[in-house]
Amino acid sequence: MVMLVSSNLFRSWLLPYRSGLVSLLALSAIALPSLSQPAMATSLNQSVTLSAQASATTTNRSLPRIVANQVLLDASQRLGISRDQLQIQDYQRRIWSDSCLGLGDINESCALVTVPGWQITVTHGQQRLVYHTDLAGRSLRLSRDSQTLPSTVSDRLLQHASTESGVPVSELEVVSAEPQFWDGCLGIYVPNDACAAIGISGWRAVVSSPSQSWVYHMNGDGSGISLNTTASDTSLVPQFMPDSTRPNLGSEVIFQMSREGGFAGQSIQVMLLADGQVMQPPPHADGSSVPHLLNQLTPQQIEQFIQFLEQHQFQNFNGLTYPAPQGSADYFTITLTSQSGTTQYTDIALDQLPPQLQAIIQQWEQLQRQQ
Repeated sequence: MVMLVSSNLFRSWLLPYRSGLVSLLALSAIALPSLSQPAMATSLNQSVTLSAQASATTTNRSLPRIVANQVLLDASQRLGISRDQLQIQDYQRRIWSDSCLGLGDINESCALVTVPGWQITVTHGQQRLVYHTDLAGRSLRLSRDSQTLPSTVSDRLLQHASTESGVPVSELEVVSAEPQFWDGCLGIYVPNDACAAIGISGWRAVVSSPSQSWVYHMNGDGSGISLNTTASDTSLVPQFMPDSTRPNLGSEVIFQMSREGGFAGQSIQVMLLADGQVMQPPPHADGSSVPHLLNQLTPQQIEQFIQFLEQHQFQNFNGLTYPAPQGSADYFTITLTSQSGTTQYTDIALDQLPPQLQAIIQQWEQLQRQQ
């Protein structure tokens, strides 16, 4: 039986947690000594090559030498080239909205404090790296706007993948890559394993052969490479979800499913709340504007589901979407989101998904039905 719940009551449940989970951390910016414009320009010229575009597009605030050096050092290590081959194409003063410099992941707790800093674009030929830093250059992150996996890293990755899979390098391809900021385990979650809470700039990349694909996590220069086995056991080639499509759950939402698509363009959402209610908010196919209560879980059932997500390493799917095969039509795109990650797939490719993700989907479907 489907029970109806007052829409006013449902709204009252959702109001307290719209802002999401945030850890309130203290963050202070270190002020730099003020330098005259000529002195700063002289210092910069000793270690930084600025393009004509950079000098034309930046504000009248010069980039501190210490910040430029930190960015160039990181870029040279990532690309495997000397610093004098790099060029700072553009830099701008920015005010970041959180302690993660505007590049926090769903698994991170970013303090909601304003952080003055810089956005810096470094280039080498066709390769472009975009950095976010704080004002002093003590904290820096590589933006996902950066382009191209460095060739040295790509070569290392393909050789590593060939050794692991037994597939010749000539049959492998790096189909996509994105910058990431990892913990000591390179972002690969294993239940009961402790990972050092350190920040490692690196990459996540998808390698494919004619019949299979693999998701790899790496540090910046590719000297450390780990296979994300949870997300890799599939013939589908996963893609990366844009940040704008990754929902942030409120603290009172444990799990959420959104389904969209089909010829009719239907949109359905179901969520598991912390009090155990499995809820489907409006609109509904029958035109009802009242939330539907699909099931009521006990605290024990809630805990079992959370443990199930951890055991099946749901967060290793974070930010990955498994698209429909080419030429497919009339299918639904389903987005699953927990407090530790979000992933996407299509209903017509369900049997091709990695086994761990299939098990999570089956468990979630069972929870939506009253026992």
